[in-house]
Order: sequence, then structure tokens, then C-alpha cells
Amino acid sequence: MALGFLLGLSTNVFAATYADVVLVVDESSSMGGEHAWLQTMVPSLQAALLTAGVGTGADVNRYG
Repeated sequence: MALGFLLGLSTNVFAATYADVVLVVDESSSMGGEHAWLQTMVPSLQAALLTAGVGTGADVNRYG
């Protein structure tokens, strides 16, 4: 009961305005398929973040 009351007090929702994304990749030759997958996954991730409003303001999404 007390938890429900406390949750009801908060009306503000805070969301990330940008994302810092770190990719850790195995560089061995056996990972060729995964390297190819990253070439499409990263732009797809960026598109999804932008659609959700993450990285659209003054701070951009950063990848490393």
C-alpha cells in the first residue's frame, strides 16, 4: 500500500537525451559473419534511437 502511494507521487518521467554506445568486437578471422552484421546493426540501432527521440537534441548519440 505504501509503495503504491509513493509511486503515485511522481508525475515526472526522465529519459535519456542521448546514448553512449560501446562496441566490443572479437577481431579474429572466425568472426567475419559478425563483422558483416555490425555494418547493418549499428545504423539500425541509430535509426531506432532517433525514432525514440534519443540523440535528436543538442547532444548526439556517440559510438566507440
